[in-house]
Amino acid sequence: MSNQDYDPGVYHLLDAEGRAQSDLWRSVICQAIRDLDMGRADGDQNPEKIAIELDSAQWMDSPDFVTCCTLAFIDAAELRAQLGELLRQRKPYRRFLLRKLADLLSEQPPKPQEHVGALDYGLADEIDLDPGDQ
Repeated sequence: MSNQDYDPGVYHLLDAEGRAQSDLWRSVICQAIRDLDMGRADGDQNPEKIAIELDSAQWMDSPDFVTCCTLAFIDAAELRAQLGELLRQRKPYRRFLLRKLADLLSEQPPKPQEHVGALDYGLADEIDLDPGDQ
């Protein structure tokens, strides 16, 4: 499921309330990204942390995630693909990359006519991906 009809250029046409709502949905996505690695890179097997990670991963595979991405002006399919690449990295490095992606997404509003994903934020160099490989 994808939100291919989203238009990041619309963000800049929103009034302050519309941008605030979009930013809120972006924050929800960023928190879900952070929740994908709740510190278990250190070997922590806390059942509550495992449950949070599982809930986050399941939500990102749901239609609700696509809706949330649309409201945040984020390409859900692209973000899922990039998260897949990040999750295949070694645990300590994966944790760093997930947090970096979440931080970058939370800091920057969408740019007109650009997709938002890990490659757009320079993480391709961090994980040795070629942006042309997509």
